This record gives sequence, C-alpha cells and structure tokens, in this order.
Amino acid sequence: MKKQRSHIHSDKDHFTALLKEFWQYMKNCNYSPETVKQRKSSLDKFLVFSAEYHIERFHDVSLNDLETYRIWMQDHNLNDNTIETHLRAIRVLFNYLEEQSLLFENPTTPLIIKSRRKVLPKVISVKQVHHLLNAPDPGKSTGIRDQAILELLYATGMRRKEIL
Repeated sequence: MKKQRSHIHSDKDHFTALLKEFWQYMKNCNYSPETVKQRKSSLDKFLVFSAEYHIERFHDVSLNDLETYRIWMQDHNLNDNTIETHLRAIRVLFNYLEEQSLLFENPTTPLIIKSRRKVLPKVISVKQVHHLLNAPDPGKSTGIRDQAILELLYATGMRRKEIL
C-alpha cells in the first residue's frame, strides 16, 4: 500500500503544489509542449469541477466523483472524444500521484475510458491535387518555395506542422 505525503497542508495549495510537481515530471519526461498544453487545459477544467463540487484534495476524489465529472462535462456540451481526452489526462495525473506515493488508492484504475473514435481525413480529388500543386507562381522566389513545400507534403504525407 502507498503512503500519503503530509507536507502539503493548505487545501488551496494542495492542487497547485502537486500540479507543479506533475508539470515538472512531464517536462523531465520530454512530453511535447502540445501534450503538456492539452493536459493543463484538461486538468484546469477538472479543477473547476472540483471547486464546484467541494473536492479539496486529490486523495478525496472517488470513482463516483469521476463519473459525476463525466456527466458534468456532457452537461457542458463537450463531445465524447473531448470528454475521454480530459479523463485520460486525469488518469495520467493520478497514475503519477500513485507512483510518487501521494495517493493511497487511485480512483482512475476502475474508470472506463473509451478508445477514441478515429475520423478519417477527407481525400481530395486528383484534379484538386494538380490544381493545388500548380497554384504557386514559379516566377517568384516564394512561389518556388511554396511549390517545393507542397510537393514535399504531397510526396511524403508529412503534416503541415512537421514541415514548419
């Protein structure tokens, strides 16, 4: 069984201090800035819920609270993929807290998180591809650059963010 640390006494500081440790952990594990940003956003939303439902410490969170949180997000019109993403972020945090012996029991262990529904990208026609590849003006230096970028993207399947 895991022991709880008792060095954090203020309820207001409890979440803040543990999250600060968690962000440092993510940084040390070389998580991408986008992943960190998404998890911060997800956990910020959970903190809003926690305040609304008077949950003052992480070790006060129960499976029932997490299921209530799922319903709360549905009531706030979040789609299923977003809800599951938020719940995954909470699970990662609670797994970290458990690994650090900051939790006696991890309430996310029995939590059912559905796998994401993958939406396939729309495919453009061959005619649209030719039109797109011929759009840059090769008479300009930026046109040559743009054409090279488009051809590289098309030939390799790279994402826009990967080339910039």
